[in-house]
Amino acid sequence: VSTSSESSSEVPATPSEGGEPAAAASLPRPQRPKKCFLHKKPRPHTCAKCRKYAEEMEVFNKSLIEMADPTRRAPSESTRSDEGDAAGVDVDGTGALIVVNEGPMYGLYPTLVQNIRSSDYFKKGLGEVTSVQEVVDEVDRAAEHAEPYNVGALNIPSTLFCCLYKLCTLGPTPGDLRHMLGTRRNPYVVCLGLLYLRCVARPSTLWTWFYPILFETTVFHPEQVTGEVEATEAMTLGRYAELLLLTHKYFTVNLNR
Repeated sequence: VSTSSESSSEVPATPSEGGEPAAAASLPRPQRPKKCFLHKKPRPHTCAKCRKYAEEMEVFNKSLIEMADPTRRAPSESTRSDEGDAAGVDVDGTGALIVVNEGPMYGLYPTLVQNIRSSDYFKKGLGEVTSVQEVVDEVDRAAEHAEPYNVGALNIPSTLFCCLYKLCTLGPTPGDLRHMLGTRRNPYVVCLGLLYLRCVARPSTLWTWFYPILFETTVFHPEQVTGEVEATEAMTLGRYAELLLLTHKYFTVNLNR
């Protein structure tokens, strides 16, 4: 058998100059999705075009990540229950939101929980409430601020936080939360949904839930306005959502994590 001293004509693939494998470097760059022409700031909860843009942007960003690092891939169907699906909803096999802070504290300050559970409003006013929609209706009807306690009333929790605790005991579905975050009739209903997520949801999913609200320009007063105070500092829902993500301190109490 004859042997040849010549080297093989085939040359192994080598990384490109930038360190990327040649196959990845040759991939065409994905085209950036077009924004909704109606809104300068995306409104995916209320506009179908903005919602489509948000979904396409998520695919676009994942494509850029894979181009930069081909070893990273989008989660498979078998792992999406842990990482959240393409819309960012963190669900388990039953379709319910996975919570990391369960009862009886639900991620709230223990003293606040004790005051809520012992309050007449929670025991009598919310005692017969058995559905998430009833809690939302109660916030829509009665909530006047987003503070944990009523101003001037020692250890008396606010309507919103009593309703928040009641909501925690009922366990809203992802659809319920989308409804709360999508409403613009009453900003305190949006606060209710954001606070629930901030207290019990997996931290890695918060950004996807909060992101659309960060662009919301609806102005409201989180603080209670009393007869002695003619006006408190107003803020947008977007700024309120941002502060919930960035800080642990919430008025006079600390939030978990």
